[in-house]
Amino acid sequence: MRQFTRLKARKGATLVIAAVLIVVVGGMAAFAVDLARIYSGVNEMQTGADAGAMAGAIRLQDAPGASPVAVVQSFATSNSAFGSAISIASGDVEGGIWDDSTKTFTITAWTIANAVRVTSRTTPSLAFGRLMSRSSLNANRSATAWIANQSTRDCIKPWGVPLGEVSTLLGGLSINTQAGVNALATLVSTAAGRYTATMILGPRISNPFGTPTAPDTTFLALTGASSSRKEYQNAILGQNCEGTADYIVGGTDQEIAIQPGQGNGDIPRTTADAVELDLPPGQIPTGAVRTCKTQVSNTDATCYDPSATGNVAGVTVTVAVATQSGVNTAVINTLMSFRLMCVFRGGNGGPGRSSAAEVCPWLTAAGRTANNYVEGTLVGYLIPSIALVGNGNGLGNVIGGAQKLVLVR
Repeated sequence: MRQFTRLKARKGATLVIAAVLIVVVGGMAAFAVDLARIYSGVNEMQTGADAGAMAGAIRLQDAPGASPVAVVQSFATSNSAFGSAISIASGDVEGGIWDDSTKTFTITAWTIANAVRVTSRTTPSLAFGRLMSRSSLNANRSATAWIANQSTRDCIKPWGVPLGEVSTLLGGLSINTQAGVNALATLVSTAAGRYTATMILGPRISNPFGTPTAPDTTFLALTGASSSRKEYQNAILGQNCEGTADYIVGGTDQEIAIQPGQGNGDIPRTTADAVELDLPPGQIPTGAVRTCKTQVSNTDATCYDPSATGNVAGVTVTVAVATQSGVNTAVINTLMSFRLMCVFRGGNGGPGRSSAAEVCPWLTAAGRTANNYVEGTLVGYLIPSIALVGNGNGLGNVIGGAQKLVLVR
């Protein structure tokens, strides 16, 4: 009887252990099911936040200063998480400045934002979590899309094309908008349009010799951190190729110094001489780049490509579209490609000279007055192509010739 009693007691203990294990294993199974669902759902939320942030950044890039909230919210509904369409609250779409050096996002007004942060939130129910007194979970995922400016591959030539001149050419449209870029692209897509888009940009000089032909407008001689003619010359020679940071001064990303170029013709002569390296040997630094071939004739102002075999007219360079903001400062609005067709050298005269015999054939073909412009006058047209990226594909918030959307989260 004692043995039977002991066996009966053991059976009872086994039943208790089995019951406990069933609860434990069942709880673990329930936890595993909910965990898998949560893992899948939050990944879907992250995908939706990523897509929404990129959609918002694209909208902000196309329409700078405009709120992309509606676009983000509309785009979010095409993504789902936990079996339902993702819904983004308006307060969860934020504009701000992304600082890549510190990896920080600072909320700002849309008018100055360079990044969009989107947060996806939901409270999914837990299928078995209630067994552990947890029926739901607060889940959120965020993504930040940064509109990064890229440093250009080519050196930036220190010639500021006046923004007003470009806007007039485009019928009042701003080149900083997609509509303006599209209008320029359409204009220069044909030979006739390229002639129409041609600009004659003269250097600033208060007392040129004689009576030269008046240009369309004057260009801004950009000098970077100081109003130095030598700095201007070095930029033409390709000595400032680290990127657009050479043109940053003070605490304002876009404001730079300019060389007035008044009176004695320093800027006209520097421009004409530097483009073809027609300088004394001691003034030509190592690695100096020739923009145009040495003038083949005093009567031909064409800028021939120095890298081409034979005389191929036209060289594509990167220039700034800028607005003068002070006596010696300007604001860069954007950087663009410029097809440089002619540079007037002024014949054999001194600084500030012009020559009736020196002709730009491109202007002749365009039906424009083609001769007698003061030395240093530039002739060409803007191209809406993106400046190619190189030298490490540097990204930053400094004004650049191209932009790239980067998901930085």
